[in-house]
Formats: sequence, structure tokens, C-alpha cells
Amino acid sequence: MTEHVQAFFIENDVSCEIYSIEQVTKEDVVRICEDSDRIGFAYPIYGSDIPEPMKFFLDDLPSLSKKIFVFCTQLAFSGDGAWVYNKELANKGFEISHSAHFIMPHNITLTPVLFPITGKRVHALLLKFSKYRAKKFVNAIITSKRFHNGKHGYYLGMIQRGPYRKYLPVLQTLVGVDESLCISCGYCARICPTENIEMEDFPKFLGKCTECMRCYNFCPVSAITYWKIRPKPGQKKYIGPVLSYRPEKIIRKQ
Repeated sequence: MTEHVQAFFIENDVSCEIYSIEQVTKEDVVRICEDSDRIGFAYPIYGSDIPEPMKFFLDDLPSLSKKIFVFCTQLAFSGDGAWVYNKELANKGFEISHSAHFIMPHNITLTPVLFPITGKRVHALLLKFSKYRAKKFVNAIITSKRFHNGKHGYYLGMIQRGPYRKYLPVLQTLVGVDESLCISCGYCARICPTENIEMEDFPKFLGKCTECMRCYNFCPVSAITYWKIRPKPGQKKYIGPVLSYRPEKIIRKQ
């Protein structure tokens, strides 16, 4: 979605660059924030909440008086997904001028009965619709038209966010590994955004999981477990919105 947003800015002769928060340093962030006319923040939603790596990133932002736009991706609805951190951002001087929620294919492969992986037809329709809304979103930013998703959705968001935050410490400890299948390749540790995985003879988990499910979905031998459950033979896993996606695209090169 960030690539679509960038493309629509460029179509309108507006320079736009994308940075992964897993790749920039604090010094980079300060420079980017100071040099940019406007900044956008984008993230996926988990339980109507911002993933912890994004929270830590936003907490470290410099204080600047600047307008920003925010958008998030979600399974169905998140209430105030794009506004979850409005108070913290406002305390740093940032003002959300535009916000958007984009419904995208989800990465919840643990419960295929409740949340089956999106079929090709629906997957394509979701991408097409979100791309269309991204264009409208960018046009609204450029022309200063109103575009606010989630500004008044606090209570709807808290229906999910309250329980999610309460049980997050437990959820963070549920990832594991089936040692009988693990080939000790270390790929899970390399793609983890929270440095939750250390490699010994087998992966060791440190209780900092953010439920991104990268290790679970991208393990080449399906050895990663969650809640002591591993992918069943033939079970579809989420490997990104497009076939060319790989976690290496957004993680810091090691």
C-alpha cells in the first residue's frame, strides 16, 4: 500500500520516498522529518492496535510541528486504527490531517476455519479496491480535501484493543519450534522485527513476539509453532500481498 500511495503522489508530480522503520537509524529519522514538507506513517493493525515495533518507533520521533497523514491495513475493521496514537503524536507537535483504513488480505493462518486465507479472486478484488481508495486518499491530501477514517472510532476500536492489550504478554510467549522438523537455518531469527529469536542449536524465543507471523508463514520447513500448533501439510500460508514479496524487502540488512 505504501508503494501505491507513493506512485499516486509521483503521478501528481509530488516527490515521495518510502522508508522501512526496520531499516532507518534514529539519525535518519531526524533528518527525514526535518527535511520533509509532510510525513506519512503506515502500519498493519493487530487487535485494533499498532504493532509494538511501530509504537517504539513513534515514541522515539523528534518533536516537530508538522502535519502528517496516517494509514493502516486491516482485516475488516479497526475502529480508530489510524488514530490509535493521535494523542502521543500530538504531544510531539504532529497533527493528523488525513487518515485511511485499507482492507487487505490477512496473515492469520493459525485458524484457517475462522479466518481462511483469502482466495485468489477475493484477494485480487481487495487489492484493486484498496488501490482505488489509495488514489482517492492521495488526491485528498494534495487538494486538502477531507479524508478521515477512524477519527471517531475510539469505542469500536477498544472492543478489540482492550482484550488484545490485556492478553498481549501471554500472546508474546506462544511462539515456538518443532525441533524434529527445524533445520536450524536461522531464517526466522533474521526476519524477526523484534529480535525475539536467538539461534542456538534451535531457535530460542525471548517473549517479545509481536504476532507478525513472519516466522510462522515463511519458515521453509514449517517448523515454527504458535500455541504449539504448526502449519498442517498442504495448509495455505500468507506470504504477502504479491508473490514477489519477501521479508528481506523491509528488514535491515545484516
